Amino acid sequence: MSRVDDISSGRCLLGETKDEIRWEKTSAALGILAQSTPREQKMNEHELKGNNSILLVMQHRDLSDLISEILAAYPLTLTHSEISGLEISFSLQPALVILDTAMPNALKMITALRGHLKLKAIPVLALTSGAADAIDTQIRALADEYLDKPFIASELQSCVERLLPHRKRGLFR
Repeated sequence: MSRVDDISSGRCLLGETKDEIRWEKTSAALGILAQSTPREQKMNEHELKGNNSILLVMQHRDLSDLISEILAAYPLTLTHSEISGLEISFSLQPALVILDTAMPNALKMITALRGHLKLKAIPVLALTSGAADAIDTQIRALADEYLDKPFIASELQSCVERLLPHRKRGLFR
């Protein structure tokens, strides 16, 4: 078993990795923040409408580089961690999240996005392996759209344009 010191609480945890601890803290913090009033909900909807960035949550740098080239006309934010992706989603309120389902915690991330009052309206495009395994099937059910890898650049662009709420109003020109 690994021993990890949880600095914030001053206790030692057995059998947990630093990422597992960070994931639990992030999820718990977002759960507390989900308890917002109708006025805050309205403000959150307004904040979401005001942001026009796309968040890429990718496992491999070569795939994120390729997608960055394909979507060069859009403002992009990139992370290679689902935990960071969830944190960025909360603070940035992106117009779209593109999630690589090959990441180990992709299902946890999309479940957290869909379960959180402030984040559930953010569209998610899942990039799947094309396998019909249980995790990919669950992610496909939670995502707004999905693309099987490998995909054609025009397919990705079409999905992004369909999912972006601001595209219709011409904010990406």
